[in-house]
Amino acid sequence: MTTVRTKPVPNAQSTLGTAIEALVTGQLAIIPTETVYGVAALASDAAAVERLRTLARVPESARTSDQCWSWHAPSSKSVAAAFGPFRPLHARILDRLTPGPVRLIIPAPTVEAADRWRKGLGLAAGVIDRQGEFTVRIPDHPVCNYLLERIQGPVIIERLSAFGLGGGRELPEKATEMARALGIHVVLDDGPTRLGRPSTAIRLAEDGGYDITEEGVLEERYIRKKLDRVILFVCTGNTCRSPMAEAIARALTSGAGPTEVPTRVLSAGVSTRGGESMTLEAREALEALGIDAGRHVSRELTRELIDQAEVIYAMTASHAAAIREIAPYAADRVSLLDPSGRDVHDPIGGSSDVYSSTALKIRGLIQARIDEDLSGDRPAPTPTGNMS
Repeated sequence: MTTVRTKPVPNAQSTLGTAIEALVTGQLAIIPTETVYGVAALASDAAAVERLRTLARVPESARTSDQCWSWHAPSSKSVAAAFGPFRPLHARILDRLTPGPVRLIIPAPTVEAADRWRKGLGLAAGVIDRQGEFTVRIPDHPVCNYLLERIQGPVIIERLSAFGLGGGRELPEKATEMARALGIHVVLDDGPTRLGRPSTAIRLAEDGGYDITEEGVLEERYIRKKLDRVILFVCTGNTCRSPMAEAIARALTSGAGPTEVPTRVLSAGVSTRGGESMTLEAREALEALGIDAGRHVSRELTRELIDQAEVIYAMTASHAAAIREIAPYAADRVSLLDPSGRDVHDPIGGSSDVYSSTALKIRGLIQARIDEDLSGDRPAPTPTGNMS
């Protein structure tokens, strides 16, 4: 019986190697995650799985697809390799919410696919699947992830509470003695876990949508916000071009169904104090296209707006340069609205015909961008270079 205290960050060869050796040889180990502590086993080892099942105080008959063991995967890449390819919204969930406190419930499209998935992971039926649905989690904890990356084979983890060892936020006072009595070979003591609550369960629906089946650490409103694709249009004063683009893009993306990536559209100006209305000519040009201009108030371009945006379209090269000056780290998210690299000229002071032609041009360019850039998924924006 070994207890390893992992803080400060250990030398992996001399400390965590004990836990790795225990798991790969079919033993059980108590390890931390960002949510709660749990008892881990090598899922491809039938004897280890049976040992975990016998010790856990959760009757097999009480388990559902939401409650079965989760494969604790080392990375999203490994999950995509095992269960992919994913539909666009499902791929976005994997990208935006993992690693982190979510359990993904993935339905197999056919019995043959389920058999193929189990064989690929080296698992028997019923270890991480119930009724054709597979459960996976990618933790966000340095010690846990270190182990998962170095163990050849899938790992499952049962919550500590299932063994009468407390709530799982931290180890009980006599964890070593209690683990020894249960036959658990290694205890990794990393202090209280960061979150201390169970993960949130998300079922990836067969139609490409999703359902939150059990709310844990992450609330539904947080999840929906994380999954939003935010498009930002930028011009000078945010009274003509960019608000027309915002209204047009909103109209073109408003028909997205529940299986599509949800989209929010914003606009801003690089040279405005904010608070001004859209020009009358711009509003009339939109109305001529059958587009509701909405209630627009100009806003100044800020780093906070840039940080929200997944993709930023500038009307001119000078606007793009201004964006990069405010947030150099966001340079790879900035493009001219016109894919050919031409500026969209300011119609301010022009006739109604000039505004109409500008609105038509912007609509065509946005449609092209939707077709070319936004039909798939994009990586999550990184707000700053100094985030921990």
